[in-house]
Amino acid sequence: MALNETSGERKVEVAIVTTSGSWPATGFNEVPERQPVKHEIEQAVRNLHIVNTAGWIAIVNGRQINVEATYLENGLSGQVTIDYGPPHGGGGR
Repeated sequence: MALNETSGERKVEVAIVTTSGSWPATGFNEVPERQPVKHEIEQAVRNLHIVNTAGWIAIVNGRQINVEATYLENGLSGQVTIDYGPPHGGGGR
């Protein structure tokens, strides 16, 4: 997690991965740790031209996170890759 020298606020490096592509296209965006996760997800949806995300969830390392909460509140730091998409079915017969 980087510390912004001018504001003293910690940063998180974030990438959003969807079935329509990744945001940013390469690497990570640096965002404040106190920013709600939904802000970067909204950027990804807009830039990837995704029309309908109703019911989609955000998952990091196999754990669903709260997109209304901040990265800090979700316990996320450093480089974070968020898988954003419809929930996966449970399988079975």
